[in-house]
Amino acid sequence: MQTPMTAIFPMTFSARLPSVLATLLLLWSVVPVTAQDNPERDPQLPEIAPREIEIRGQFEVGFPTLERQPLRGFASPPTVPVIPPDRQPFTQAYKQERSELPEQLPSPPSVGARLKASPPPATGYVEAGAGRYLSRFAEAHITLPVSPTESFEVDAAYDGSAGYEPFESTDASTQHDDVEGTLRFVSQRDLVQVDAGLRGLSSGYDLYGAQPNRLGTIGAETPGRTVQSGGLFGRLRVQGRIPASVGFSFDQTSVSTDTGIGTDSTEFDQQRLAVDARAALPFGTREIEADVSASTSGLGTGAFEGDVQTVDLGGSAVAYRSGPTIVRAGARLLAFQSGDAGGTPATPEASATFVVPSVELTIAITPRFTVFAVNEPGLEHHTLRSRLEETPWLAPRPYVRPTLFSTRSRAGVRVSSGPIRITSHAGYRYAPSYRFVEAGPKVGYERGFFRSNYESARIAEAGASIALQGFDRVQAIVRATIRDGQLVDSETTVPFLSPLLVESALSYSMMDGDARFGVELGIESPRYVDRSETTETGTVVDLDLTGSYRVTPSLDVVARLENVGASFERYPGYERPPTTIGAGIRIHW
Repeated sequence: MQTPMTAIFPMTFSARLPSVLATLLLLWSVVPVTAQDNPERDPQLPEIAPREIEIRGQFEVGFPTLERQPLRGFASPPTVPVIPPDRQPFTQAYKQERSELPEQLPSPPSVGARLKASPPPATGYVEAGAGRYLSRFAEAHITLPVSPTESFEVDAAYDGSAGYEPFESTDASTQHDDVEGTLRFVSQRDLVQVDAGLRGLSSGYDLYGAQPNRLGTIGAETPGRTVQSGGLFGRLRVQGRIPASVGFSFDQTSVSTDTGIGTDSTEFDQQRLAVDARAALPFGTREIEADVSASTSGLGTGAFEGDVQTVDLGGSAVAYRSGPTIVRAGARLLAFQSGDAGGTPATPEASATFVVPSVELTIAITPRFTVFAVNEPGLEHHTLRSRLEETPWLAPRPYVRPTLFSTRSRAGVRVSSGPIRITSHAGYRYAPSYRFVEAGPKVGYERGFFRSNYESARIAEAGASIALQGFDRVQAIVRATIRDGQLVDSETTVPFLSPLLVESALSYSMMDGDARFGVELGIESPRYVDRSETTETGTVVDLDLTGSYRVTPSLDVVARLENVGASFERYPGYERPPTTIGAGIRIHW
């Protein structure tokens, strides 16, 4: 029995050896745990914090190299751009439609009720002075805010003189007194702006160049004239998706001339009512700028019963745009009717209606070189007041008529080079109804009166201007124009239209802006006084100097030097007063 067991055992043990070893290892690990649970045994635990540690083998610790960052120079210095000395400002056309631009930038949201509680302080100035020939002048502009968005504005001006006596044989003098003023209310809100007010003018002067007849009907030796005008105006502007504005004006003017001739009607009254509106209307992907103006006026009657009516209606849109090239095209309707053959007194009748194109082209070839071309037909109104402001020596005439330009085109280039801006142009105007002035007879007088006439005319001109730009202390411009005006029906030169016209202005400030100096110079070449082309005026050289010095932050000393240079007659018989010196003070706050 022993032999078989001895033979089997070695085979079984060798086959189960892995299982036996695993069992022994498990029991070896369990025995210490069982001994810890037995409180009767006190095993010797290994020391948790040994005093000596023996490390066998080799282990090298490697760290990356660390370098301290320098205290300055963390990054490269900023690059300073190099601006070429011939660099010019951007002068290309703005790509946004003009009608989309707001007329006033909105206030930031932070400007809320805190500012509305107290309006800004009043600002303005008052100026007054006197000079040679007992001349006197005064001027004032005052802004009185009543809230952060509403204010009243007062503008007033006075100019007068005891006069200079140009003739030894008579007591005629250049005395005059002119007063003009405006009271305006302005409201500047985000969506709606209002501008409305009253205006008035009073002027009195002598027609010192009028020469009475030697025989027959004789007029006053020095007839006096009084012009009084008053009116009201208003304009409403609305911002939004369709920006629009509407305005109106109503004026009444009275003119009285003391000629001393009882049978001659020398008093005339005129009323005029005018309205206008404009808006930017969306049309598909484009926008149409449309405007219309109309007026009616009457001499000796109400405005609605007047003898002159005008209409000016037009619209335009951007027809082509490519980069700096912009083409705007449109059309205008121009119409007027004037005269009353059955009136008292009768006035010549005339009417015209034209539908004409309007074009505006701008091409910015380079930032410094721009080409432009434009045709702007339109109407120029001639009220009784505007006629006398242009030519004070007119003989009273019972009718007025607008000037209608069916063609008013010009083309040219604008060049900017450093501080110089040069503009040159050539233009052509054609007017089926053109107002011009010529010397004319007046009952009781041999000379000294002029009259308005109307006729078809064409005017060609070319000119250039040079202006300084980019300077804070000095501003200057010189403009010269060569003109050729012809009356179509009479086939003669337009009277009182100088072939050469030069205008220049200079303003210079120094001593940190405390001192200012200004020069205005105008030159007009000789011109014919009537359609017979037999008499010419002399060359006109009109030079005026102004200056001011700030004594205190609120007080300036002002000075004027007017009519500098040789005497001349812009209109025959009316010699300009000699050089006049005046001085005064200006108070501003």
